[in-house]
Amino acid sequence: MFNTTELVDKLGYEKWVINESLLTVKQANGTVSDRTIQFKIDGLINHSFMIKDSMGSNKSVSILEKLSPLVFVTSYKILDMIFEWILKENCGRVPWQFAQKINLYNELKQNSNLRLPELIQDEQELLDILFLLYEQLTVYRNQIIHGSWGSIINNGDLSFSFTKSDVLYEKEISFKEILNFSEAVTLFANELTTPSQNSPFVFTTTKYLLDKIPNLHFGTLFDVHKPFHYKVEYEANEIKIVDVQKINDHLQHQSYNYPYSFELIVISPQKRWAFPWSYLKDVTKEINLDSQMDQYSI
Repeated sequence: MFNTTELVDKLGYEKWVINESLLTVKQANGTVSDRTIQFKIDGLINHSFMIKDSMGSNKSVSILEKLSPLVFVTSYKILDMIFEWILKENCGRVPWQFAQKINLYNELKQNSNLRLPELIQDEQELLDILFLLYEQLTVYRNQIIHGSWGSIINNGDLSFSFTKSDVLYEKEISFKEILNFSEAVTLFANELTTPSQNSPFVFTTTKYLLDKIPNLHFGTLFDVHKPFHYKVEYEANEIKIVDVQKINDHLQHQSYNYPYSFELIVISPQKRWAFPWSYLKDVTKEINLDSQMDQYSI
């Protein structure tokens, strides 16, 4: 069940387009890409930030704004291929028309016959909102592809105005909403195809982004704060004990008690260790850097 190889193959080009588009915007904005907190042996705690910018990126964003309909339909295509993959794994077949795919998915869910990948079995509410996006945006995606849909206004905002089956559709989708939509579906797709060691963090971030676009899905909000993620470097002394409680106390303060995660690099004169969040999340007090921790040495 749920062979991700096929999904990876289906998503390849679309994911590349969206990833490159989002990277262009982040570079233009001078995005904070890395936040590292250093715990020194002498007790000092240092914070460092890496700001990345790209010469000429503002011009790239201007071009991207003119291509916002492409970003929109490509993001929708990623969503389409995710639900196609789920349907095929459940039924062995995928209808051609969007309406048929939507009806089949609803039928499976209503009859409690819908099987999901193990990774998202506890994320049904998240999948429900993604499916609402799939339903709500179908007509707008189709109109961009097949007919006169409206116009681009205000630096990449989409203004839809068209008639379909005697129904008038009028809707504005901002460029920022398009980017949030793109990032949400791309994060979710990346996690399905290449699970990280911190899936809950990724899914919470996805929910946060979906909360930013209620005008697109009209579903219930998750009401979650954007989770924080840190890179922590810790200098170990001769005792070789890592005070994880001290790290957590500091990060809770930095995160204003909102959800956070961190990855930990421990540095001694002779050795280094790298601990992922999947291990750290269950550590409450300290790590003893004995031979049992050699599996995390780098």
